[in-house]
Amino acid sequence: MELATLALLSLNELKKHQRLHPAPFEKIVISNQRLTRYYGQNNAVCYGEWVRDVLDKPPQLSIYLEQKEMNAWYGCAMDEDGVLIERIGSFALLCDVLAYDLHQANTIYITHELPSQPDGIKDKDVRAVTLPSNDEEALAPYRLTKHQSKKPLLLACLGLAGALLGVGTYVMAPDSPAPQRVAVPLSEEMRYQAQYHTSVLPNVAIIDARNALLSTTLFPHGVNANTVSFQNGQLSLPITMEPSANLNEWQQWLDNHAAFLAHYEAQTLTLTPTMHTGELPRYDMSVQHDVVQRLHSMGIGVLQNTQDKRVGALLINQYQLSATVPLGSLNILSEILNHPMISLDAISLTLNDTMMVTGTIGITLQGIK
Repeated sequence: MELATLALLSLNELKKHQRLHPAPFEKIVISNQRLTRYYGQNNAVCYGEWVRDVLDKPPQLSIYLEQKEMNAWYGCAMDEDGVLIERIGSFALLCDVLAYDLHQANTIYITHELPSQPDGIKDKDVRAVTLPSNDEEALAPYRLTKHQSKKPLLLACLGLAGALLGVGTYVMAPDSPAPQRVAVPLSEEMRYQAQYHTSVLPNVAIIDARNALLSTTLFPHGVNANTVSFQNGQLSLPITMEPSANLNEWQQWLDNHAAFLAHYEAQTLTLTPTMHTGELPRYDMSVQHDVVQRLHSMGIGVLQNTQDKRVGALLINQYQLSATVPLGSLNILSEILNHPMISLDAISLTLNDTMMVTGTIGITLQGIK
């Protein structure tokens, strides 16, 4: 079973996300608090949506775990507004991916006896469930459908209108002089304001980095990657091939993981992170103190590179974060850095054989004071 790629967005982020992550197939689910975009290169299934409907839409944070094959499990986290995350892999992998949600969840639904007891499951409301048949007919409404874009028609109409307007202008004023362009220099404050709209959301980038590192644990023998970094405005995961790697097996793996293949070229997985939308917010010192305190509580080193820099009406603070944490802890880090004041400057994360991540992350806190 191939899962669709899932992105949690606000309504005004949809168009930008579709532009940054184009896909021929998609499904949009809208709730009271957010919009969920499922997308991919084929009619993959939104399995978590089917599970959530069958479970009558649990009103609180819940986990669902289902054994698919001998060593393959499906797991998802969901709340009153929809599916938060879903994954297929080994049971150990799911426990790591869902580590934070397992600690926070109220109810855990299971279809089979668990191979081991995950951390955080003790004293939870664990319910054994038997779901109805999920054959092709049952899952059909939960599959991605062909994305119908009106952009080509719109561009064609605009082009025709532009051509007609151009001809009309020439007929009316054939000798009109070309307009003169005057360069207006931007102040440093205006440059910061403009750059905010091209700055990257650290919470989304961290989840993208986590997902990229997770995918490496599923690679066939001889195909290796363990470090994801942020450079030139993109997240990059270089992949190396050992002499023992079977190229046919690797190609088969790529064919079976269309979402990965869509961003793979020249032995590198490249992802374009989501950027800020809206206006630069007011600077909130309480947010700054809370973020730093929560980072310290996770055991993350916090080095302040720029302290209370003032640029006109703006206040700017820059930090470098360094740590060695479990891969699942990136979920918590993403939540901590989820604020419009915070932008991503740099990231370099390396996954080791014990599912621990070591690395550094550069962030900027900025706003109108």
